[in-house]
Amino acid sequence: MAVSKMKMIKIVGHNMHLDDVIEVCADSECYHPETSESMLIVNGYKHVNETNPYNNSFVKLKEIFNILNIEPEIIETNLKDKIFDLDEISRYIDEIKTSILELREKKTKLIGEIEHIEISLEQFEHFRGLNIELDKLFQSEFIKVRFGRMPAQSYTELAGYEDNPNVMFFPWSNDANYYWGMYVAPNHCGEEIDRLFASLFFVRILIPSSSTTPEHAIELLDEQYAETKIQLNELEKSMADIIEREIQKCIILYSKIKWKYDIFELRKYSVKNKNSFMQIGWIPENETNNIADKLDGIKGIEYSIVNPNQMINKASPPTKLKNPKIFRAFEYYVEMYGLPGYKEVDPTIFVAITYTIFFGIMFADLGQGIILSIAGWLMYKLKGMELGKILVPCGISGAVFGTIFGSFFGSETAINDFERLVGFQFESINVMNSAMALLILSIVFGMILIVFAMLINVCSLIRQKQTGKAIFSPSGVCGMLVYIAIIAAIVTNTPIILIFTVIPLLCLFLSVPFVNLIDNKDGWKVEKWSDYFLESFFELFETILSYATNTVSFMRIGAFALVHAGMMLVFFSLAELVGGRLPGAIIIIFGNILVVVLEGLLVGVQALRLEFYEMFSRFFEGNGRIFSPINLKKR
Repeated sequence: MAVSKMKMIKIVGHNMHLDDVIEVCADSECYHPETSESMLIVNGYKHVNETNPYNNSFVKLKEIFNILNIEPEIIETNLKDKIFDLDEISRYIDEIKTSILELREKKTKLIGEIEHIEISLEQFEHFRGLNIELDKLFQSEFIKVRFGRMPAQSYTELAGYEDNPNVMFFPWSNDANYYWGMYVAPNHCGEEIDRLFASLFFVRILIPSSSTTPEHAIELLDEQYAETKIQLNELEKSMADIIEREIQKCIILYSKIKWKYDIFELRKYSVKNKNSFMQIGWIPENETNNIADKLDGIKGIEYSIVNPNQMINKASPPTKLKNPKIFRAFEYYVEMYGLPGYKEVDPTIFVAITYTIFFGIMFADLGQGIILSIAGWLMYKLKGMELGKILVPCGISGAVFGTIFGSFFGSETAINDFERLVGFQFESINVMNSAMALLILSIVFGMILIVFAMLINVCSLIRQKQTGKAIFSPSGVCGMLVYIAIIAAIVTNTPIILIFTVIPLLCLFLSVPFVNLIDNKDGWKVEKWSDYFLESFFELFETILSYATNTVSFMRIGAFALVHAGMMLVFFSLAELVGGRLPGAIIIIFGNILVVVLEGLLVGVQALRLEFYEMFSRFFEGNGRIFSPINLKKR
């Protein structure tokens, strides 16, 4: 339950060393640049607002890779090479891009020609056997001839043009959808007839001018198709040669330029004046020596590393959670609610333990728990789902409590029967026969956790130097004393114990002036006591009511354990009604699948609700900001 301690680092130096500093910070992978205006704006300094000189080359290289349909990879090379002639590199990129674009344009043109020839060949097959000398027909001085096809519906509409002697269509073949043929028009009205047939959706077929018959035209098209294919293959070979010869160099350049591009982009986290720059950021305390050693190698800069409480501007450091590996999966739930502030208590371990126990009790079944764990492991391994890592320990917890409750795939007797068979004496707890005890234990468990959540709140507030709030808030010392006294009075059936709540209740009633007085806040005096008394009375009443509702809410742990067992009992009863055997087995299998999916979802949501509403609300504010160090490898 810890947040990594942070140090603030302030770096000042000559502008010529800015990129060197950024490279060191990026290399460390532990430097979080500060973006707060109040921290960076100093007299004479302004934010860096410069055009990235590597942008043009970077964009062109990406275009080259897009044209070639290649996903560029960042390779290990001398990324920090100081000898870097950008003009020469830009010229080289332009030459490569121009060559590739020319080849691509030719390729696109050839592919279009091939597609057109294929269409013409397909369509011209419908004119086989047409005994016409095409070359003489196309050389006619007074008429235009067009070969092609039109929809069957359009052919029917031609009947409406019988009165026009210039509209002449001669069909040769047809099917259910189209008619293939030719139309003839005098030269003086050729354009008009072309427009008319275009309105009838006539699609023209281009025929080689040197062809004599349709069969000859097909032969010429076949030859043209073969020649164009050869040209396309030669062009693709030329492109492949360029790729083989130049792509490795382009990838190296891409890696270097991307590094330089990203470094320059990181200047936005700096401020500059005429000659010098300043950069402020955060580093984990255990990384200070590492980054300091690297900065010492840059001449012409100065830096200082200080604790957050030594700063004039009290900026809150970013939060980096630090938990044992076994509990890190539950950081996902904590971050869903909000990241803890730098001085807040990290509740990850608390959430991991309590959530796993909640889930296990509510989803108590040995067989189903193992299945759920396997499903969670597969969800994480195959899909990378963070929720899968959480389901693994939750399923194991369900299996453990399933063993305690004697439940195996819904059967409440299977485990006990097996134990008797192997001679092991252990009597499991029957959930349905111990319903009241289970509900009472759930409430007792909830009481303990609420008190523990209050203790966490007190520790967290003291760390944040909010002593008044730690003592006088409803989840502070006074609230905890009231809650414990009420519990003691109910458990021992001794109402006189409530006398001990008088002083804590009075402190809660006057919490606002007390908190402001202790925490040195201005205006601790109440302006109008009558309004304050009325408001404080209802707030105190709401606090006492929340103690009761929060406590009773933990009954859902026992209730869902009963629901889980009850649902499986229903399916076993249905299996008995159908006479067992295969139909009964199908019902039980279906019931287990349904319960694992449906109950697993419900239990997961309800356990999370207990965490967020009954406990987090007592000690967790979640107003932190994530520690996000510069990492050029990820970029």
